[in-house]
Amino acid sequence: MAGTGVGVDPEYVWDEEADPVLAAVIDRGEVPAVNALLKQWTRNDQALPGGLPGDLREFMEHARRMPSWADKAALDRGAQFSKTKGIYVGALYGLGSGLMSTAIPRESRAVYYSKGGADMKDRIAKTARLGYDIGDLDAYLPHGSMIVTAVKTRMVHAAVRHLLPQSPAWSQTSGGQKIPISQADIMVTWHSLATFVMRKMKQWGVRVNTADAEAYLHVWQVSAHMLGVSDEYIPATWDAANAQSKQVLDPILAHTPEGRR
Repeated sequence: MAGTGVGVDPEYVWDEEADPVLAAVIDRGEVPAVNALLKQWTRNDQALPGGLPGDLREFMEHARRMPSWADKAALDRGAQFSKTKGIYVGALYGLGSGLMSTAIPRESRAVYYSKGGADMKDRIAKTARLGYDIGDLDAYLPHGSMIVTAVKTRMVHAAVRHLLPQSPAWSQTSGGQKIPISQADIMVTWHSLATFVMRKMKQWGVRVNTADAEAYLHVWQVSAHMLGVSDEYIPATWDAANAQSKQVLDPILAHTPEGRR
């Protein structure tokens, strides 16, 4: 379950399941065909499109499975909370991961030097899809889309890990990081969303009861798992989330030329 593990440093953990598969798809020149097929896959209950490479299909079938500890009632309550408090949650997603992403050095550089990443309008439009789907009432229900969005996002992350180290511009500004988007990096972004939202609502005096807060956390715990984060790095409580955020997010916020641009 979330919050338990052996304590391997997430700074040096990536995605051992997705990374070799997406690298192989890219190296085999199959990206255009795969992208065309994936456009047809939009709902959680859909079968994967026919014609996908065998290794990619096998990965996706495994990646789309919900964790055994996912609690349907908590997910449903978390979705209702996101709807009820939608004006706050939506605004804080924009202020948090939206604007804050430009002040997270690794994230801003990885995005900027990825294809199309310097186009902020396009970046926001694509990133907002995850925020929209995770807050949807049907997010993890059969006719929802969050499982699809999580798996596709996980695949994009793996593709970026394969391609970005080949970019001299990124390599020269990465601060010694050899492979982008480590599990530590994903959790930094996670905190700029989930933890930032809950922290600010409490600071603003928004009424949030304990059950709703825990349900909202559970939605994000499941989502981290679906994005390929090892369960041991996912905070088990809000206290743990706040402590982790103060350790990994707050101290690293800084200006970069890429973030400014």
